[in-house]
Amino acid sequence: LPSQLENVNLSIPPGKGKDFLISQALEEDGQHILRVEVGYISSGGPSGPQPKTLRKFYRFNVSSPMDIKALAKRGGGDASIFVSISATNSTKDILTIHEIEFQPPFGLIGEMVDLSKKSSLADQTFSKTTDLYDTSGILDPGATRRFLFLVKASSQDALLRGIAVGDELGHAIISWKKAMGESGRIASATVFCPPSEVLDKDDDFVVHNSGLSVDVAAVAAKKSSTHSSMNKNDLDSILPVTVEPIDPPTIMTLYKPQEINLLVVNHSERSINLQLQMHLDQMKGVQICGNSFQNLGEVRPSGGSCVVPIKIIAFQNGLFKLRGCVVYDLDSGREIIQPNLFDIFVK
Repeated sequence: LPSQLENVNLSIPPGKGKDFLISQALEEDGQHILRVEVGYISSGGPSGPQPKTLRKFYRFNVSSPMDIKALAKRGGGDASIFVSISATNSTKDILTIHEIEFQPPFGLIGEMVDLSKKSSLADQTFSKTTDLYDTSGILDPGATRRFLFLVKASSQDALLRGIAVGDELGHAIISWKKAMGESGRIASATVFCPPSEVLDKDDDFVVHNSGLSVDVAAVAAKKSSTHSSMNKNDLDSILPVTVEPIDPPTIMTLYKPQEINLLVVNHSERSINLQLQMHLDQMKGVQICGNSFQNLGEVRPSGGSCVVPIKIIAFQNGLFKLRGCVVYDLDSGREIIQPNLFDIFVK
């Protein structure tokens, strides 16, 4: 708090007083102690004016009017993350949320995902009064409202690097009011980028838009800068080489071959002589068309990459995953099995 409230000397007559209003944002719940210290000069006494100090301590409790929870989810690509913010009214009074924003760090922007077709309340039409009430931001005691944000890279450096696991995404700030005009602002805890779900061994996982390659690169770069020892359970140890489809198709036509490009990245600290293998026995509905094994030659370490074109063809209608991709180290004989590459619908 300010140590001096006014720039000029204040004279207070006997029996009179002066009120001051000071505000300070509090970022933690629980017990707080406010210390007030006043310096003054007494004008009376035989020895003349004497400087004196008065100290007072006030103990008070701070509680949060809202319980804010955040959930971050990959799926928007290498440089974007979806963040869900839920706000629950934890008081016994009705609160009204009149503004919410997401504040990311430099290099990122946070945009609210508006599911309505109208941009403002004035542009919307309501068939029932309850519809207007539901969109007003009013929160009854115990009620919850959820908001969805898309956090994505805005600077050129962030776009090139992507958003990796553990990166700070920012925090939400909610402004609220009560019926009698009392207002306040509350911030959520800092939200961080979650890891890719590939380690969960989920068969629904696909590489496309998962940020897997960015996560592996971030783990490998951190380990190289800190000279950390290798751990077989680390992401860069499980996948020292990643394969990522470049703008794959979402829809295919039966019996019509289509070419796609695969980005192969070497995240290890040594050059590797690689072979890309597409195993037909693991594919269903959509299969490789043409040569299923391709020699890539020696790929440079620490982010060295190459683009490999392949052709696929659909033999069955439905929704399928392109699977069966393996990167083979010709020097060591190690097979680096890749997760499902992407989803595709065959019509």
